[in-house]
Amino acid sequence: MDFFKTMYKEPEGKRMITKIGSYGFQCGQKDERSLLYARLQKRDPSFDLGKMKLLVLYKEEPTPPFPLQ
Repeated sequence: MDFFKTMYKEPEGKRMITKIGSYGFQCGQKDERSLLYARLQKRDPSFDLGKMKLLVLYKEEPTPPFPLQ
């Protein structure tokens, strides 16, 4: 944890940590919403995101701010 606290003090470190955190958040949001919307659609075939005022799923996969391989 101290590593991240020290890294966050630097502007470049703060930018990197923010990008990594945003990527993780977007991935989690997409996974959670996909499962939730699939269950709602299965339970109620007339399920409509707009009528329930739910957010639309991301159309593309979130891209990582760094190479994964």
